[in-house]
Amino acid sequence: PFPLLQPVPIVGSLPIQSNPSGEFER
Repeated sequence: PFPLLQPVPIVGSLPIQSNPSGEFER
């Protein structure tokens, strides 16, 4: 993916990092 965002997969981390787990699950 992107060198800047090397941590966990962006597709799986983006939603969780961008929005709180509560909101994302909702």
